[in-house]
Amino acid sequence: FGIIFPIMPFYLESFNAGGREMGFIVSIYAVLQLIFSPIFGTLSEKYGRKPLIAIGVFGTAISHFLFAISNTMFLVFVARAAAGIFSAAAMPIGMAYVSDVTSEEKRGKAMGWLSGAMGAGVVLGPGIGGLLSTKSLTLPFYIAAGLSLAAFAMVVAFLPESLSKETRENGGTKSAKLADMWEAITSPIGAPLVVSFFFTFCLTVLEVVLGFFFLERYGYGTKEVGFVLMLAGVMYGLVPATLTGPLVNKFGDVPVLRGALLVSGLGFATLLLPENMKEIILAALFFVSGNSLLPSISASLISKQTTVGQGLAMGLVQSFNSLGRIVGPVFAGYLFEFDINLPFLGSAVIMFIGYLVVLVWLKTDPDQGKKAEGEAELVNSTGQRV
Repeated sequence: FGIIFPIMPFYLESFNAGGREMGFIVSIYAVLQLIFSPIFGTLSEKYGRKPLIAIGVFGTAISHFLFAISNTMFLVFVARAAAGIFSAAAMPIGMAYVSDVTSEEKRGKAMGWLSGAMGAGVVLGPGIGGLLSTKSLTLPFYIAAGLSLAAFAMVVAFLPESLSKETRENGGTKSAKLADMWEAITSPIGAPLVVSFFFTFCLTVLEVVLGFFFLERYGYGTKEVGFVLMLAGVMYGLVPATLTGPLVNKFGDVPVLRGALLVSGLGFATLLLPENMKEIILAALFFVSGNSLLPSISASLISKQTTVGQGLAMGLVQSFNSLGRIVGPVFAGYLFEFDINLPFLGSAVIMFIGYLVVLVWLKTDPDQGKKAEGEAELVNSTGQRV
């Protein structure tokens, strides 16, 4: 994702497409994520995490290859549709896997490591994509496909199954329906699911308009966009991996989530202030300092409070993320064509609304921040907690 993200707007320009088309491409990806995430989540409860993760990563490789060979906008849409389907298996089930093999006390820290791993990809990806794009706009997609195939091989060769045979035989009894999303809103995980929706909604604003914004306001191209994203990715990798566990243990999930939402809202507004590259980098780092905490904290809360299986719960997370990716890009594309500043200001307002939702809806657990970080649990050879 990091490799192809900074060059996507410029790739679409070769088809004479703009912000509106970018918005719809992101949305079709998200529509299929929305449909397939709870389905794959339930299937992983019945057949195991490993097979579904492997299918998701392999399918992602195929989608990148299709994108590289596309010569019409129709094929671009087909490629992104395939990416939406298979990504619905890879990421949410990966999160469920982490939940399987960690205790509640260590869940926040583990989700922080997972976010840090994604951040590491964001660190390397944009720089690589920006450099490769100077040779060919399609080359980054071939490289992304190759890396996905390498990840598939690693899953098959090295990843142990996290669910025992007995657990799998007892799983899969709950069918995956979009109605589960409405039921989840009224459950204990409702508030963090709403936060996930808001976060993804606003993040797609950057995904859709950032390249066009840099081009129109500063005259920057793929190399500059990739450079900024690579530096921001350093912070995106370091913050959740190093701070999520300590912050949650000291203050609790809910206070940290509130603080991250406030910083995120301010960060979107701050992105409009820079006048030169140095100021852009500083604004990007401030923005990432809040946003990078939101996925891991929300996932940690959901995994602790869910009343359904971890696979279905993380599938619901992906579904709410997908819902944000459906409406966010269209919102961003149209606002950008009206005024290039409006998508950022609108996102700032939405993140502040998210802060109010958490402030009213989620109560702080006074004992949550007192749990000892050093509490551990034994994990047997199949990855099951004992």
